[in-house]
Amino acid sequence: MTTLVELLKSQGIESAVVIDDGYDAVPKASDLAGQEIWDNFFTDAGPAEAVLKEVFPAYLDIQPEQLQSSDRFVAALWEAKARLPAELWDPLFESYRQAIETDREFLDQLEKRLAAAGLTVVKSGRTPPGEAIGVSLIFADLFLGTAQQEADIDLSLTTLHPMLEGREREPPCVVLMSQSELLGDKKERFRDGAGLLGAMFRAYSKKQLLEGRTLETTLERLALHRTDALRVARFVHGWKTSVAEASKRFLYGIGRLDLCDYAQIRDVLLAFEGQPLGSYMLDVFDRVLAYEIEGDEHTVDAAEQLNNIEPSQYPAPHIAGSTDLQDLVFRTIWQNPKRLRVKTTVDDLPVGFGDVLVRKDLLEGGAAGEGPDCYIVMTAACDLVRKDGAKRVLLLSGTVTEISPKSWTYGKSNFKTPIMKLPGEKRVFVRWDAKDIVTLPHDDLRRLLGAEGKYGLHLRLREAHALELQQRLFAEMGRIGLIAHMPGTFPVQVETYFHGPDGPKKLGLEVVGREGGVCYVGRDKAGDEQTRLVMTEAAIDELLAAVDAIEPDHVNVKTKNALARLKTAKSLSSMLEHGLPVPRSDKAGFSPIDAMIPGENGHEQKATIGWVARNPTGMKVDVKSAALIMVITDVEPRAPSVPIEAEAVVVEAAPAAEVEC
Repeated sequence: MTTLVELLKSQGIESAVVIDDGYDAVPKASDLAGQEIWDNFFTDAGPAEAVLKEVFPAYLDIQPEQLQSSDRFVAALWEAKARLPAELWDPLFESYRQAIETDREFLDQLEKRLAAAGLTVVKSGRTPPGEAIGVSLIFADLFLGTAQQEADIDLSLTTLHPMLEGREREPPCVVLMSQSELLGDKKERFRDGAGLLGAMFRAYSKKQLLEGRTLETTLERLALHRTDALRVARFVHGWKTSVAEASKRFLYGIGRLDLCDYAQIRDVLLAFEGQPLGSYMLDVFDRVLAYEIEGDEHTVDAAEQLNNIEPSQYPAPHIAGSTDLQDLVFRTIWQNPKRLRVKTTVDDLPVGFGDVLVRKDLLEGGAAGEGPDCYIVMTAACDLVRKDGAKRVLLLSGTVTEISPKSWTYGKSNFKTPIMKLPGEKRVFVRWDAKDIVTLPHDDLRRLLGAEGKYGLHLRLREAHALELQQRLFAEMGRIGLIAHMPGTFPVQVETYFHGPDGPKKLGLEVVGREGGVCYVGRDKAGDEQTRLVMTEAAIDELLAAVDAIEPDHVNVKTKNALARLKTAKSLSSMLEHGLPVPRSDKAGFSPIDAMIPGENGHEQKATIGWVARNPTGMKVDVKSAALIMVITDVEPRAPSVPIEAEAVVVEAAPAAEVEC
């Protein structure tokens, strides 16, 4: 088995930079908070005036308000401890000294643990030493200052910047730490400010970081996934640089087109096609820019390397909250709404291929009235732009449904557009009805969209998705090759129970209760729909620790065998990290949690170790397998809450009417 020291070394992680103001030899003015303390200092400073003038010659020439904000003055006072009266010096620096002593105790323990992992520790205060540059592992204090102010976060990011600059293709792993309860609220801001990927970033309170094996587990996870995380980092950086370079090449190319070129394109091509020059050039330039981006060598190489990511090894997310994959879907299948301002026909036809017409009552925030919720234009683009083209416009009707955990499906035969946004950022999907199509003359279509009409032109699909709908409508010959739609993601609350001697008992899991999880709805390799629960590392660790802490005497006698199976199910950790299969939101009742457990002759066998349900109306399960009962409840997306430091697992009895086994 590979040791932690060997694993870190194999990933080139041999040193760790620890950034903390506890390493600073001299305090700064911002470290001495409290106006009353300064007022008392200047009031009592008279007898020591000669010494103060000697250690800081400008003392009498500068106003007290300026002195107390001067780093040089504070440094001079700090160095003059032996020369100033204790009753004058001590109150000014007392809080700072206590904070530094606490920091030093923590830093000493952290250094020992890192050294035990085979790492050389590079100590850094607010001014990083030269040897900190290029190190692949960094521990950074959230607030570089004892005052714990917002500016101290900016200072921490500024201190970290030289260690990140120029390393976008091979960024270091960063562990953010703090004594402050604001860590939970500020960790995402810090991660984004540093431009770090989640897989290369962790955040722990200083107390939590040194509890148990948290530090060693964190190092192991960062090292284990570093290779794949670097692949993603290089891909993202490739896009960042390639977009800039591709834009230069693109602008150089289109800058060589002059007025006469645009005029000739219009006269010898578009006059016959019937497409306006502006719409046509937007389409052309869109493809030319994509061509330039696709030709960037670093981006293509980085994209190829993404194919080497091993899906079975991906980690659970560290920061709670679902990735907004639906928004990415929206951007990939819809043109920007502002594009509608550019006409697509020289004739006075108000629509183009892929345009979606939505009922005005829906656009105004009301409920749909009579008739289809929306229509999509399916007439071939060339017939729409030419004056002698189609005399009637083909419209396919659709029904709008608000996106929710219960309404979302990812079936193979769904004829739908997975996301559309209505005013107010309301998200819906559209189910198209191939048996409800209409054709309208141009005049009728204009009236439909006019001031007295019931519909408004809302959005335009990108050509690829519009063609897919057209193909399915006309020929039902299967979809053309497209980027697969992202899975649906829905935040959930998670509660866990086990069956005690006198009835169900709830596991008091603070992290699980606070962070919950995310349900991903997608498809497996066979194309069948599946739903998985994904929780953060901290929530998984807390749940597994709570399971280990359940004593056999604390469960129902009928549940003891299931508890034994649960504790030997090593695959449970893997299942939770990779995503636990759970029922659909609209499926009633509990489903078994099956895991592999050791069997006879060393062979593993599948066994039921618990039950899981989503939005259950009742909670009746088989007591013989009730060693772990997971209840998932769909919730509305919410802002991250301030974390509470995790305590020992508390097992408390749930009300008898709450869970029935």
